[in-house]
Amino acid sequence: KLNREMEASKAASALVTDELNKVSTQSVKLDEALVKLNSDFNNGVITQEEYKRSLQNLDAETKKTTQSTEGFGASFAKQFTGDNIKQNLAGLATSYVGIGAAIYGVTSVLSSAAKISEDFEAAQSNLAAITGQTKDQIVELTEDAKALGATTAFTATQVTELQTELAKLGFDTTAIRAATPAVLDLAAATGTDLANAATIAAQTLNAFQLPATETARIVDVIAQSANLSAFDIDTFSAAMSNAAPAAKAVGVEVEEAAALLSLLVDAGIPAEKAGTDLRNIFIELEAKGLTMQEAFEQINTSQNKLTTSTDLFGKRSGSSGIIIADNTDKLG
Repeated sequence: KLNREMEASKAASALVTDELNKVSTQSVKLDEALVKLNSDFNNGVITQEEYKRSLQNLDAETKKTTQSTEGFGASFAKQFTGDNIKQNLAGLATSYVGIGAAIYGVTSVLSSAAKISEDFEAAQSNLAAITGQTKDQIVELTEDAKALGATTAFTATQVTELQTELAKLGFDTTAIRAATPAVLDLAAATGTDLANAATIAAQTLNAFQLPATETARIVDVIAQSANLSAFDIDTFSAAMSNAAPAAKAVGVEVEEAAALLSLLVDAGIPAEKAGTDLRNIFIELEAKGLTMQEAFEQINTSQNKLTTSTDLFGKRSGSSGIIIADNTDKLG
């Protein structure tokens, strides 16, 4: 009897080992196929429809493997029931469960990939609708979304949603393509969401009447202000939106306007008031025919700085005039 059980145990072990090897090999193949499929899609080798069909085929293959595994398990349980066999095959059973888990993992990834594909397709449809074009006409934006989705912290769907936000703000296809990488950088650097980053960058560009090709420049200004002063991206927006039109009107560049605002905010002036005060300073300088250097020199050489600054910029902005005059050495 003992010999018969040993022989049965060997046979069972060989059977399970062979099945394990088959399932393991198939699991690896499925995983490799999925990796290649994602790579081909991200690199533009296959279309979205081809990607979707291939996902469906992989899903079908995975289900077949799962069914085969379950069928073998049931068959094995019926054929081999001895206590010694169960004990001798404990380690193999653990491996078998592990491979089953791996197959389940592939199935889960396939489900997630299918959902990602559907989300991307929906985002692309929305982008086409907002731009007033067909999907075929936004192929350059589609390829950009895939490329940036593969090389940044954001997914292709998120990039498409950003492109859509820029389109809503009046950017055409060329402008969207020029602005998107810089706005992604801004969102990553400041931790804000993509829609907010797009809005703030676009508002600043428009206020200074700059083209979309200058988006990277604007992003650098905003990021530096947020990282090197008391500003965050939202308070920067609040301040700059008040000051920018007047700054543009008197020929002050965005970098200088941001530096002046940073001085005021770092000195404790609330962001919106800082923007309003700087706007008033620009307006008064223009009205009096003075340069900033001339005005701030008057304040610094005055026996009564507050009176001089108030005479120049009014009661509401006089204190901000003193702050700037006291820190002109920091403006470079």
